[in-house]
Amino acid sequence: APRHGVATGASAASLDAMAPLVRAVPSRRGESCVAACGRGNLTCVGALFAVVNTCPRLERAFDCKSCEVAAAGSAGRDMPCYVATDAPRSHPRGFCMVHPDAAKPSCEATYQHTSRLCPCLHEEEMNAG
Repeated sequence: APRHGVATGASAASLDAMAPLVRAVPSRRGESCVAACGRGNLTCVGALFAVVNTCPRLERAFDCKSCEVAAAGSAGRDMPCYVATDAPRSHPRGFCMVHPDAAKPSCEATYQHTSRLCPCLHEEEMNAG
C-alpha cells in the first residue's frame, strides 16, 4: 500500500506513534491553529485533534471557569477552545469547550470569541513514523 503523508491521513499506527509528541499549543484569540503552531515553527496536524480535545488538556492551557463537551449542533470547528470572558452573552463565557467529534476540528478554523488548543508537531517528528 502507498504510504500516505500526515496531511492526507496518516495510518493509525503512525498517528499513535506521534500522539505523545504532540504539543498542545494555545492560540491567540481569533487565531487559527496553522498560525499558532507556525509561531513555534511547528505544524498543525488535524488528524491529532483527539489528543488535545479533552478537558484536562484545556484546563492545563487555559483558566477555564468550567469545561464541557459541546452539543453536536453547536460545536464549532474551532473547538477544542476557550471562550473569551467578554464574548456575547449567548456564548458560554470563560468556558472551555470540547468538540463531540474529534474528527471535525480543522487547523484552519478561527472564531473571533475563542482561543483554540492546537495539536502541533515538529516537521521532523511527522516523518518519523
